[in-house]
Amino acid sequence: MLPYQGYDDHSITPTYNGGIENYGFYPQMHIPDCASQSTESSSPKIFFKIPKVVHNQRDKFEKDEIFKKNSRDSEIRYTLYRDRPYNERQAKFQTGCREGHTEIANSSTGLVFVLTWNPMNYSMAGYDHRISDRIDGVNFHKEPGKAHIRASLIINGVCVRFRGWIDLDRLEGIGALEFDEEMARVEDEILQRDITLYDYKFKNLDKNGMLPNPHDLEIQERSQPQGKKIH
Repeated sequence: MLPYQGYDDHSITPTYNGGIENYGFYPQMHIPDCASQSTESSSPKIFFKIPKVVHNQRDKFEKDEIFKKNSRDSEIRYTLYRDRPYNERQAKFQTGCREGHTEIANSSTGLVFVLTWNPMNYSMAGYDHRISDRIDGVNFHKEPGKAHIRASLIINGVCVRFRGWIDLDRLEGIGALEFDEEMARVEDEILQRDITLYDYKFKNLDKNGMLPNPHDLEIQERSQPQGKKIH
């Protein structure tokens, strides 16, 4: 599965009808007045995004076994289209790389990397290795008969970079993971910004008396018949 890259078609831009999101896949539905009234009268809601990264990414990268094993140069291989003829797999590998995606497995650990990058980087770098070594993408010109791949991704909350090469004939090669310092810094800033925003929202709700009192909730739960829950 490839990461979400944004909506290319404006017909599926999210629209809103009575508080329900419509992404263009279905016609907008008529929402009864009672549904909209219940939405308006409901208590305030705060939606949390699941953090993409953890605190102290560098420390986790250096201590976790999964990173220790996969940060060493190891044999890798192309894993897609195993049921197809070999020459077809070779062609599909190169086509996928030019389109900005591929799937590589570490033969020793069994970990599979679904790698993606901006396909425009391939044409931007061209034969200039100084550029291709600094940006995510594929380079077919660095060594004849090999595809050098560099791609950033997040594994277990840690920003890492895959770097390696695949032989175009054998569809095997050598690769490893390394800590992506730049991406980790950016994601840390996003994480801190989200935490600050949530703290601000909670303080405002608490200040306006809109957060439930934990003691009152406990009393209400005890007063409810067994088997019923408070919503």
